[in-house]
Amino acid sequence: MVYPAKQDWWVAGPVVSSSAILVGVGAFTAYQMAMQGIPPGPGLILAVVASGVGGLMLWMFCATSYEIGESNLIARLGPFRWQAPMNAIEEVVSTNGFHLIVGLGLAWSMDMLHVKYRKTNGKMAFPVSISPRDKAGFLLELAAAAPGAKMVSDGPGGKIVGKGDVVD
Repeated sequence: MVYPAKQDWWVAGPVVSSSAILVGVGAFTAYQMAMQGIPPGPGLILAVVASGVGGLMLWMFCATSYEIGESNLIARLGPFRWQAPMNAIEEVVSTNGFHLIVGLGLAWSMDMLHVKYRKTNGKMAFPVSISPRDKAGFLLELAAAAPGAKMVSDGPGGKIVGKGDVVD
């Protein structure tokens, strides 16, 4: 099943507005270039880069989802994909609020899950932070798909549950 990303309003505001500004700068630059207000060389570069970065940011923000497949956990962030084999997932830590985690941040919310897994060579990979909108449903399905994974909650008391158990 595919789970859309949870997006905090205070993240959405700056991301969407800065993306719109960049796309606008690119369009205005293209217009100025067409009207011969700026030289074509630098104008083309500025128009393409500004519009491209703004469009990419919007694409990443609007098209973020997480999927629990038969053998992999898949995170999509616009055109980018990340996968972890289900049998390599060691631990899933549920957090809410700011926590400094060194790893790959694929979340648009502070209500996150940090997935810790092993690479094919057996070494631990960087944790991946994700933020599914239906966190409880996601955890239930993930616990069923990866029964060897330990689920950890940072809720009241910071309870740690056993492998395969589901966090409330």
